[in-house]
Amino acid sequence: MSLSQSLLNRGKTKKNKKNIDEIREVLIKVGLLQDTTGEKKRKLNPGRWIKEIVNAFIDTSQTKNPGIIFNAIFGKLIYIFPGLYNKMRRNVEMAGIKILPETYFSYSIGFSIISALLVMFDLLFIVKPLDIKLFLPSYFIPLIPFFIGVLCFLGFYFYPINKIMRKKISIDTNLTFALSHMAAITTSGVPPYKTFEMLSEFTEYGGICEEARNIVKRIRVFGDDITSAIRYVARRTPSDKLKELLFGMLSIIESGGNLKEYLSEMADRALFTYRLEREKYVQTLSTFADIYTALLVIAPLMLVVVFSIMNLVPISGGIMGFSMDFLMKLGIYVLIPSMNIIFLLVLSMIQPEI
Repeated sequence: MSLSQSLLNRGKTKKNKKNIDEIREVLIKVGLLQDTTGEKKRKLNPGRWIKEIVNAFIDTSQTKNPGIIFNAIFGKLIYIFPGLYNKMRRNVEMAGIKILPETYFSYSIGFSIISALLVMFDLLFIVKPLDIKLFLPSYFIPLIPFFIGVLCFLGFYFYPINKIMRKKISIDTNLTFALSHMAAITTSGVPPYKTFEMLSEFTEYGGICEEARNIVKRIRVFGDDITSAIRYVARRTPSDKLKELLFGMLSIIESGGNLKEYLSEMADRALFTYRLEREKYVQTLSTFADIYTALLVIAPLMLVVVFSIMNLVPISGGIMGFSMDFLMKLGIYVLIPSMNIIFLLVLSMIQPEI
């Protein structure tokens, strides 16, 4: 091959690569492709950034989608804070929020800055001219917009985490019954895809129904096979129990094992564990009942009787400077109700989900 031909082929390769990069940027912009290059820091081009913002305003006026503007203005911050973005991206994917992680990150930054600017505007043009007292030190007032912006960002950051925890509890609670249902479905000889399709129609299973729907969507919409869809969902589910089950099903399917026997065994094991947990909870309630009877029934009655008798006998100075009448009212109206509230809170914390 001649030198000129080699240079021509190299030029074509660079041109094709440039076209691919441009197409990829367009797909990311409209939300059809997720940007996974945020792990590396990039140098920002101010001129190109301004041009993208102008184009974003034009696109937003046509599509009525404000996410385009937020992505254009704040999306580049992903390259400056890649660690923070990667954590938020993972949480958004696990929580099942129907928005691109890049757009969610842009919204969190954008609304935090907007809220801080609005508070600053109120302080400068409303509170100060009216001379309203904020009951705060003067050096603390300029920090109020900063704290408001930080609180707004923390709200965006912890919202997916809270949703992940609620989803995990829902999956772990309903997994025992969903396993029995899946074992009954596979007994009829239907393929695994149909099993998840039928399971996705039962909304009573909460988070498990959502995960089954994600598997079906990966097959129908994205064209994945059953193993790829199960692996995708298993890596992103917040429940360790469901993760173990899905990887077990994946191993059985790939090795050609008996899926019906596997699900039946897992259903029996989950039902046995469920019964043990409920028996343990009943025993714990019995112990708490004895504690409640001793501390919050018998002890207050004895205390009231003792205080009533002591109130009949005049004691100079009372007890620790307090009169018997005051101590009796303190125990009846403050101590006993507070102990009952604490006891109810402890019971609600140890109560398993139903």
